[in-house]
Amino acid sequence: MTGIDAVAPPPAVRHLLEEIEPPAPFWRLREAFADAAHPFLLDSALADGRLGRCSFAGGDPDFAAVVRRGPAPPRGGPRPARFSLVRRRAADGSSLPERVAIDGDFHAILRALLRAWRVPASAWAARPLPLLAGAVTALGAGAAHFGEDLPESPPDPFDLPDAVLLGCDELVGHRHADGRTWLSVVGRGDDTAAALRHAEMRLERLRARVAAFRPAPPRPDAPIGDPAAAAPAVADLPDADYLEAVAAIRRDILAGRIFEACLTRRLETRLSADPWRLYALLRAANPAPFSACIDLPGAVLVSSSPERFLSLDPDGRVESRPIKGTRPRGADAAADGRLRAELAASEKDRAENTMIVDLARNDLGRVCRFGSVRAPELHAVEAYATVFQMVSTVTGELAPGRDGVDLLRAAFPGGSMTGAPKIEALKVIAEQERSARGFYAGALGWLDFSGPLDLSIVIRTAVCRDGRCLIGTGGAITADSDPEAELREAEDKAAALLAAVARADATA
Repeated sequence: MTGIDAVAPPPAVRHLLEEIEPPAPFWRLREAFADAAHPFLLDSALADGRLGRCSFAGGDPDFAAVVRRGPAPPRGGPRPARFSLVRRRAADGSSLPERVAIDGDFHAILRALLRAWRVPASAWAARPLPLLAGAVTALGAGAAHFGEDLPESPPDPFDLPDAVLLGCDELVGHRHADGRTWLSVVGRGDDTAAALRHAEMRLERLRARVAAFRPAPPRPDAPIGDPAAAAPAVADLPDADYLEAVAAIRRDILAGRIFEACLTRRLETRLSADPWRLYALLRAANPAPFSACIDLPGAVLVSSSPERFLSLDPDGRVESRPIKGTRPRGADAAADGRLRAELAASEKDRAENTMIVDLARNDLGRVCRFGSVRAPELHAVEAYATVFQMVSTVTGELAPGRDGVDLLRAAFPGGSMTGAPKIEALKVIAEQERSARGFYAGALGWLDFSGPLDLSIVIRTAVCRDGRCLIGTGGAITADSDPEAELREAEDKAAALLAAVARADATA
């Protein structure tokens, strides 16, 4: 594939790892890359020992790939993809401006790109972190068109791509369990000696950047206030229309077309503050195991997601943790207890959750070893700053000959954001929603160049550009859904983000 060859690195690889004492709380290190192209923070802001184990920061990717879908095939089927790639770095660290366009099957090109940049496991000096070099990845909901024949999406107000990959041969990683932090760099060259020289140069440059970072003093925060103080927002589906859409989906369910569908509406508000300020306030008010702030081409993603979509470890173990079922947090301990117990006992929410678990088991079963797919945890209720969530866990072992791209193709988009059966639910959604979901309901995280991956579901996320801020929110509709209750749930899910927007602007 000549396009991939044009952005492929030299063949020899050396990896260097250096432990450091960071000059600030780790999440602040994204500020050290503020002058870099596409600075990113993948932040386990809620370090719970199970999900929130590691965080990563960096910028100036070695390549940036922006992916958009091509025209629909005349006879139907998945849409082709156009990868527009920029190789941003030469061996001396300078920028390379040439662009390469590659058209074809999304998953085949993704696999070829990852293989071109693959780092053999034997090249690692050590592996104290699950990600040492790889592609920071954002998949929009529109990437579903790369795997299935689906109706055209509604218009996207930001005209965002369907996927972005930022390939990084250097990053800073932090392990929350013991507070240790490492610089990780991969050098590449025509032979081992050249690769080592390249790695040493990169390590020196990264070390100097981090050592020179001096965080600004913390800024004063506005009072958190109550949800009534949240930023005003305009919905593409006003309340009355959202209620009617819920009723229409219930009619489809009762007619036997689907069992469940996840309805989204898009909220738009103004944000005069820097999105990084929004992230800092959201992190403080609503920490989550899959928080992130990433400068993508065309927009900044500010995310506080609690939901793991897919993980794959070096031994081929797969995990998904679908969330279905939400209640707001109570005003006091007694109300908290009542709401938590109500969610745990809710037959409707348990049924919603079970349907998505079955969908996840089916998706994983397509690429996992026969008999390995299990659901070791069902209907657990987890507490977050503003809501309770019902969460289940589905695990499996990747079958021989399968890889992370196969896993992604089998499971994307996440069933917790579609409904069941998945393809028909996506068609129902297209009939009822008025705006493209963009990155909302997609996946965000990393694909390591040696094979592992970890991706969250993009929920509790703001997409920011030019003073505008888009927030997706919604919920699963079943035969038992009460439209008014569904509307309240959608409002509960957006409350923390809208409050953070208001506070960011108040202290901008």
